[in-house]
Amino acid sequence: GFLDEKTKVIDELVEKKEKVIELLREKRRALITHAVTKGLDSKAKMKPSGIDWLGDIPEMWQIKRLKDVISYCSRGGAPKYRIDEKGYKFINQSCIRDGFLDLEKIKYSLTPSKKGLIKNKDILINSTGTGTLGRLSVFTGNKEYFADTHVTIFRPNKISSSFVMYLIQNPVWQDYLYVSSVTGSTNQIELSRDRFLEIPIIFPVIEEQERIGSYLDKKTARIDGIISLTESGINQLKEYRASLIYSAVTGKIKV
Repeated sequence: GFLDEKTKVIDELVEKKEKVIELLREKRRALITHAVTKGLDSKAKMKPSGIDWLGDIPEMWQIKRLKDVISYCSRGGAPKYRIDEKGYKFINQSCIRDGFLDLEKIKYSLTPSKKGLIKNKDILINSTGTGTLGRLSVFTGNKEYFADTHVTIFRPNKISSSFVMYLIQNPVWQDYLYVSSVTGSTNQIELSRDRFLEIPIIFPVIEEQERIGSYLDKKTARIDGIISLTESGINQLKEYRASLIYSAVTGKIKV
């Protein structure tokens, strides 16, 4: 009938839009992977990286360990959470998305935490949970925020924050994070700080790191914008579908 036909058309549109989103996410991953492992110069001479799962890298790039290029790495502090929006601002797992921070999801604590104080250009990484471990983003700004115990702060010292964030966002390094993690006392997967610091990092000169970071900022922002618009379109279609069914059930439209 009328309702079946209408909902079928809507469901097909939603499915097409969801496929577009998956293709865009795959394009985003491929873009990041190529930029952080091969660079932006298509004519650059390559050399073996010495790491099986990495392959060739540009001739002038080096391989270092994460601990060689950061000055600080620590889990956040333990907050005393409260329901109302007063107190000290704590960034938790739900705030950290792929490459950006959703500060609308912050929680408030009665007490601050010296251990979890975040500084400008710090990188925050989710430290626990299957499916959430490894998500990371750069914190920018000078307002006082803290990280809770499920978030690890690491502070780049000799490397661009943006470049190293994209590097570790890459699926190859994400797989490495899971291999380097441990199962905690609560049977929840947790990042091993010691193993994390041993992660091999590709190291171009700082100017090239910054160029790659700026390039990916622009490219991923464009893709993320299209994904966001497409998700909004899906939500509108689902709302329209629900209103059609409601109208049919309540007799406001004849079916």
